Amino acid sequence: MILWYALRTLKTSKGLFNLSTLLSLISLSLGIATLITVMALVSGYEKALKSSVFDVVGHILITKSPIPIYSAKEEVVELKKKLSTKDFEYSPYVQKEALIVSRGKIQGVLVEGLDFKTYKLVSGMGNRIIRPDTLDLKKALDEQGVYLGKGLQEQFNLKVGDKINIVVPFSDFSFGIRRTVKNFKVLGFLDLGKYEYNNRYVLTEIQNTRQLFEFTESASSGLRLKFKDPKLALKAQNEIIEKNMPYSSQTWKDTNLSLFEAIKIERVIIFLILCIMVIIGAFNLSTGLFLSVYKKTADISVLRSLGLRAQSVALIFVVQGMIIGVVGFILGSVLGYVMIQVLNMVLSSGLFLPPEVYKLNSLVLEMRFFDLIFIFIASMVICFLSTISPAKRNFRLKPAEGLKYD
Repeated sequence: MILWYALRTLKTSKGLFNLSTLLSLISLSLGIATLITVMALVSGYEKALKSSVFDVVGHILITKSPIPIYSAKEEVVELKKKLSTKDFEYSPYVQKEALIVSRGKIQGVLVEGLDFKTYKLVSGMGNRIIRPDTLDLKKALDEQGVYLGKGLQEQFNLKVGDKINIVVPFSDFSFGIRRTVKNFKVLGFLDLGKYEYNNRYVLTEIQNTRQLFEFTESASSGLRLKFKDPKLALKAQNEIIEKNMPYSSQTWKDTNLSLFEAIKIERVIIFLILCIMVIIGAFNLSTGLFLSVYKKTADISVLRSLGLRAQSVALIFVVQGMIIGVVGFILGSVLGYVMIQVLNMVLSSGLFLPPEVYKLNSLVLEMRFFDLIFIFIASMVICFLSTISPAKRNFRLKPAEGLKYD
């Protein structure tokens, strides 16, 4: 009976929602839709950032800086002896700063060499190739070739097949500063997902970098590890520190620590701020329920006279508020989904996401299930709180008051 009467008082004689209910629904729906859209924007930004970092950096980098690692296999054996998490893949890499010279221009770059046999085990670099269709480091080894970030392509106006020079300065105690210059063939271009990566990154096979930076045949700058769960990389880093292992480590989180922490804090702050829009909608709901109390005073008095308890009468208006909250959440979710799809189409054009500002070349809004759960819970709590005052007004209403003038 409580549910039936709650639904009945929400409608007009024509079967539609009454005006106060309609206004409450609209305000709640808009607030929830805005909250969902903005949370999807934050989630999409975080996902794009993590994807870029995982593909380029991997889960964790292990080095013996400033000295190189001379035998990758021996170091991995030692790591597996001391780390509690032994199930991981690895690949050696060589990475150093250099200069790229082409067509009268010069640019500081980060040159990295990956082992063509093992890099796919730990890196998603193959997913970042935009021209040609596949990343072929074996070809880079055979043809002394490199792959460049697309920002470098634009700066130097390069195309596949062009030649570039990479200059490496060395400090020599006998002769001061000397330099090595090697000629490389451009084999393709990469979109690494981040603006600074695309404007500085040069990729080739590890043997090319060993020759370029004068490493020994099996030496490397470090090891790139990949675990089943990226969070295990953080655990491995803690163990390296606690056990005083002779390694330096950098996890995927360390590469953009301030940014990841900022996203975590901003997610909470944005959620709380935008909940104000839902609270505004709840004020409309509370006002509508107060009007309903005054309009239905006679009906409520009759129900009380027939023996319905005051708690049950109050519960009618609580149920009304929760029904409006659920319908508002559903409508807000649908509207939020539509807004997300529209924004994704707008952002895909690249006109409203300057990479030099947002540090990403692309962004896709993502509506997460757990975000929806939190938004639903917050909306229901706010709607419930907004029904308390009207419900208390009903609880205190005496049957004689409503029938006094009827």
